[in-house]
Amino acid sequence: MQRPASATDTLPTEKLCTHCHRLPEPAILPQSAWPATIWQMAGLGGFATNLPGDVDVEAVVDWYVANAPVRLPEPTTVAAAAIPHFQPEAGLSLPAPAAVPFVSNLLVADLLPAEGPELILCDMRNGGVWAGSADSDEWQPQQIASLPSPARAEAVDLDADGRMDLVVAVLGSSMAMDHLLGQVVWLRQAADGRFDPVVLADGLGRVADVQPVDIDGDGDIDLAVAEFGWRQTGHLLLYENTADENTAGPDGPPSFRRIEIDGLHGASRVEPADLDGDGKLELIALYAQEHEAVRVYHRGAAGWTESRDLFRAPHPAWGHSSMQLIDLDRDGDDDLLLTNGDAYDNALLKPYHGIRWLENRGEFEFVEHHVAHMPGAYAAAAADLDGDGDLDLVASALAEPEADATVVQSLASLLWLEQTEPGIFRTEVLETGDLRHPYLTLHDHNSDGLPDLFVGNGCFDDTAIEPTAASVRVWTNQSR
Repeated sequence: MQRPASATDTLPTEKLCTHCHRLPEPAILPQSAWPATIWQMAGLGGFATNLPGDVDVEAVVDWYVANAPVRLPEPTTVAAAAIPHFQPEAGLSLPAPAAVPFVSNLLVADLLPAEGPELILCDMRNGGVWAGSADSDEWQPQQIASLPSPARAEAVDLDADGRMDLVVAVLGSSMAMDHLLGQVVWLRQAADGRFDPVVLADGLGRVADVQPVDIDGDGDIDLAVAEFGWRQTGHLLLYENTADENTAGPDGPPSFRRIEIDGLHGASRVEPADLDGDGKLELIALYAQEHEAVRVYHRGAAGWTESRDLFRAPHPAWGHSSMQLIDLDRDGDDDLLLTNGDAYDNALLKPYHGIRWLENRGEFEFVEHHVAHMPGAYAAAAADLDGDGDLDLVASALAEPEADATVVQSLASLLWLEQTEPGIFRTEVLETGDLRHPYLTLHDHNSDGLPDLFVGNGCFDDTAIEPTAASVRVWTNQSR
């Protein structure tokens, strides 16, 4: 951070800002945003109580306002391709939702005995988990559970009875707040196809992710949990399966022992992986909030005591929004695909929003590559979309209703990023102006051998769109 020489000895900026996170440059926010931001940070319970008594918060505010730009650079506007490689086709809607749905997760999995996989949808706003055929334009979804703000679902046969179940990360509230309403819920599939909810963990902050994994190699399924929380709540947790032969299986639910791995709030994703090839799984967590980091955790003889940052954003307004573990360069190890475009703190679309690839160089060294600028970037996925043997990317964007509507209309809301050379991507805009896509996934919907795109929609503004509008739209891959 560059500051006037006269301020070097008098402004206690570091005492206030570096107490919790990296020191932010004034240029990351406009002048108008700094007063509320600084005073909010200074007044947070648990933070301000630990600050030195000589911090002059008003002086910090004045300095940031004096050195910040009047406004951020206008987001880059781009034109859609004349003949895009993906064409919008079927719109899939939920029957008579109470409010405009917010699709927080889409999953394609063989869930039911019927032929073909199902598309499983979490509606964070209305509290529904839905499933319907992933290969039919007549989706006809059935609600399989009603939960308070489900964030994410993963398919797993948790009780080893031969029927696929779901484990669901439950936020407890769609809006960010501190509470203990978060849960991990097992939707256990019965013989008649019904899904019975079983609460495996409750009394948590807002749970953003749960990943089933045999983390200790003992043959049963453990659960890695990202408890996002908010300001005062949040952890990275492992629920270790402790069930013996008498309680596991079809006759009873598994039991779990809670292990706290890290007490940081803001964990939004967790991924198990063997990054160093030693046969033991690590846990990789994506943190938002003021931490804005990717951190890996190792399990040793003393437990989960060792961790290191694989990537740390340059400032706390970065807005990490998604993470995918993928061997993007196909060199035999796991890389990380990241998006940062979350604007729920102040509804500002930032010039540093975009898509990044962390290249795995071995020995836990990851090198950051900027792939594309995308204001509001919220989700991305990788696959060989054009059948040429390398991995391409698709990405979607989400913007708050308060964002500048005139600017939003000219911004990319869906991107295809074709990998033309190793690590080099050509950007093609599929859609502009509709920045209400919190999630997307890929699946060969029409069985032509190429992945098609399922785009989930979401909005908290009931005046912006009808509740019965398409919750998911299928974009058919035209790359052939």
